[in-house]
Amino acid sequence: MKEWSSPVYAFFDPKPQISVINGQQAQGFKCSVRSCKVTMCQFLDTKDARSTGNMRKHVKICWGAEALAIADNAKDAKDVCSTITNKYL
Repeated sequence: MKEWSSPVYAFFDPKPQISVINGQQAQGFKCSVRSCKVTMCQFLDTKDARSTGNMRKHVKICWGAEALAIADNAKDAKDVCSTITNKYL
C-alpha cells in the first residue's frame, strides 16, 4: 500500500480484496461509486503488477474525463480524496 502513489487509487476503496484467480494472487480494487459494481484486478506476479491503465480507463468512464484530468494534476491520492472524491461521493 505504501507504493501506491498514483492518484487513480483515490477513486477506489482504500483496502483491496485479496484473492486467488486461476492460481495467481490478485488485488481487487472496487470502485468507490456506490452504484458501480466494477472491481479492477491487479495480478501480483506479473511484470505489469503496478500498472494502473485499466483503472484509469474505468475512472474515465465512471467518474468522467474531467475528474481524471484533475486527479492527474494532484500530487498524490490523498490530495485527490480531499479535492474530488469526497465532494462527489
